[in-house]
Amino acid sequence: MTEQPRNPAEKTNQKTQNYNLDLSIQRGHAIATEQLRLLSAIRDQEDNERLQTLSLLINTRYGGRVSLRQLERSNGWKYAEVKRLAAKFPHQLLIEGTASGENGGRPGEIIKVIPPVF
Repeated sequence: MTEQPRNPAEKTNQKTQNYNLDLSIQRGHAIATEQLRLLSAIRDQEDNERLQTLSLLINTRYGGRVSLRQLERSNGWKYAEVKRLAAKFPHQLLIEGTASGENGGRPGEIIKVIPPVF
């Protein structure tokens, strides 16, 4: 528990300290909010660049569609990143499940690049 000030000068000093503390906290929150906004903008730009790279690869090398497994094995694109980009840009990438083959096996997933509509 905080000790009560004994005289008016101590009261004023404590009020000033409390005010300065509150002001510092407000400034800290404002700085943190601005940093998050900037980091979010940077992340969005990086995601757009990765989307363009992925779309170009799928279109030029695979004719607009490829299995997620093939994409990871041959090109190093991690499944989680491709799924995240497809979720973030649903009008540009589409992931579809495929049926298992004639001999059974696990169903796969195909990613398609959705052509832009003008």
